[in-house]
Amino acid sequence: MGVGELLTSATREWMLPVLKRLYVRVRAHLLQRKNPPLGPEEAPQRALACLGGCIMDAHAFENIGGSVFIAAFHGTANDATSTGVSVLRKVGNTFRAMFQKNCGFSRCLPSLCVTDLDADGLREVSWEVLDIGTGAAAHLLCVYMTSTGEYYEIAESRNHQAPAEPVAWKVKITPEPTAAARSTIERLALSRGFLQETRIDPNDAAYAVPLWHSDNGTRKSGIIKLRYYPGRLRDGSSGTALLETEHMIWIAKFKGALYGYDRRKDYHFVAYSPAWSYDWVDCLAGNEALWFCDRNRSGLFRFELLHDNDSNAILSYYNCYCSEPLPRISKLVVGRGVLIVNDDITIDPAQLSEDKRFPH
Repeated sequence: MGVGELLTSATREWMLPVLKRLYVRVRAHLLQRKNPPLGPEEAPQRALACLGGCIMDAHAFENIGGSVFIAAFHGTANDATSTGVSVLRKVGNTFRAMFQKNCGFSRCLPSLCVTDLDADGLREVSWEVLDIGTGAAAHLLCVYMTSTGEYYEIAESRNHQAPAEPVAWKVKITPEPTAAARSTIERLALSRGFLQETRIDPNDAAYAVPLWHSDNGTRKSGIIKLRYYPGRLRDGSSGTALLETEHMIWIAKFKGALYGYDRRKDYHFVAYSPAWSYDWVDCLAGNEALWFCDRNRSGLFRFELLHDNDSNAILSYYNCYCSEPLPRISKLVVGRGVLIVNDDITIDPAQLSEDKRFPH
């Protein structure tokens, strides 16, 4: 065999896969420009005949090879837990369900979409599910791949009850995708607003609470590092306690942190943030030193700025008085050298016992 024949053979082996991929991409492109196999009125009618209930959205599409599908978002008008997504495939002159997924008690968003991100002529069907509770939220991207019949969920979740946890959404992909599917799933997720970058700007007051926990952990006593932000607190959430003194304004937020605002220097800061959002501060008293209590823990906190170091403060937690456990405190007043709690208990601060255990 001559050199020319060897080059021709090598070129053929290299070119054939390239030409095949190019051929598939051209066919896929032409398929995308082709009108859907069923019109916008017929697709939901055919889906309704096969699925019953209520069809809220339906898309008919054709894959390479001529297979015709309908992706349908469906449910029952009087049952909020019956929404779901089905993918139907044409068999003869009718359709049968190839895939069905019920959203259960989660909210299935009207976000049904048919794409071909990898340009192989075999479509992906995707939709979103939202699950929001009082303390946590989860946002799911559901993907059904008609090429393989595989189903994936990309779940982004966040626990709003634990401010000490990372601020980025936790990402879980179920099941773990194959190497061939991973890039397609990630591109699809990015195109729909998932898997986005999260950064914490140390100068942005919106991240004041996670930065407090980054600096101080979940401690309730010891030296506290403070970060200052210009101006007053811009937080429209409801407050649970407010104390104004000559130079300071202290405000505790519902399911949030305790903030201080310095009138003279016109800046605010996080003084204390509980590790669990339900331990919010609900009573305040004091002047130079701030005394406060949270709604779930018995005992007293004391917060004092260190004037020789503006970046630090001292936080103390007292759980005993004269060797006896302190009660749950719902009202607090600072008198002349004493503390008056719950209207009828007078406490000498010198007799308080500090709990220095760490972490919380």
